[in-house]
Parts: sequence; C-alpha cells; structure tokens
Amino acid sequence: SHKSPQGNLGRAVTEVTVGNCNWTSEPVEGKTYLARTRYRQPLQPAKFTIHNSSLRRRASQGQAKFIIQFSSPQTAAPGQSLVLYDGDTVVGGGIIV
Repeated sequence: SHKSPQGNLGRAVTEVTVGNCNWTSEPVEGKTYLARTRYRQPLQPAKFTIHNSSLRRRASQGQAKFIIQFSSPQTAAPGQSLVLYDGDTVVGGGIIV
C-alpha cells in the first residue's frame, strides 16, 4: 500500500454505505460500534446510521442501506464485507456498496 505524505493509505475512506445486511441483534442508530472490513483487521470505531430514515421499517429485514462512519480513514472498497461488533459480540454486517 502506498501512503500519502500525511501518512494515509491510498483510497482510504472515512465513510461507507453498506447494503444486503444481516443482523444478529438490532443495531442502534447513532451508536459507535467496532467494525472490520478485512479478515484479522484490528477493530475500528465506527458510527452506525440509517441511510434514509424512511427505510427504518425495512432495516431489520436487511433491505435498507446503512452508513458507517469510521473515526479514522480505512481502506475499503465496494464488494467487501463489513462486520459490526458491540465489544466482542457480532451485531451483524453487510456488503459495502
């Protein structure tokens, strides 16, 4: 990976949209969870929000899209999986779109 002069990895993002989600427990909008986009990646703090508030009813069915805002830039690309954790417990996850 190539780092910029500021020390950031190329193509690093602080926000991703996630769809096709499956939840083991209902996530809380506005809560900061821990997230991982790559196998064995250290968990990263990330805030969870619903992409469109009119989709709240469909959220629990995995039909809505969600925004994940990382507290620091992460390398993530469409098609990668993202998993959310509440401490050591998996909350659920989806595919970055």
